[in-house]
Amino acid sequence: MFNLKFKFIFSLALVASLTGCAVGDFGSPNVYQQYDVARAGSLESCTVLRTRLVVIDANPGNSVVGTAVGVLGGVLLGSQVKGRRHGHSLTVLALGLAGGMIGQGIALAASRQDGLELAVRMTDGRVLVVVQPANQAFMPGERVYLVSSYSGLRITH
Repeated sequence: MFNLKFKFIFSLALVASLTGCAVGDFGSPNVYQQYDVARAGSLESCTVLRTRLVVIDANPGNSVVGTAVGVLGGVLLGSQVKGRRHGHSLTVLALGLAGGMIGQGIALAASRQDGLELAVRMTDGRVLVVVQPANQAFMPGERVYLVSSYSGLRITH
């Protein structure tokens, strides 16, 4: 009975921790945050000079949760293995380390998303660089708009 309860609680904790790794869509020209609603912003015309694919690391320091969950999963899996006392401890240790590395990798991958670095020339000649999620396509020479809102700058069509 205890083993079943523990596995159920562990499963719930695992699901809850992985939802914390989900990447938000902050910075997207298609998504506004609550604090942007009913606030004045500005809109300026500009021309795309160049685009460059980048990776946005939304939460670089949060792989600790993924590592901890991976270690716990590896240790629990290792504790199910039958064997001699010394061999059993080494198995638990090895699976805990492997689980930690796998959990850290998953957390890092979940916190990253594709982005665009856009260099644009404003009508007054200034050149600005804006990094945002890559959910709209832009071409050099294209006329676009720089949207300035409470949460920052965005380039949009």
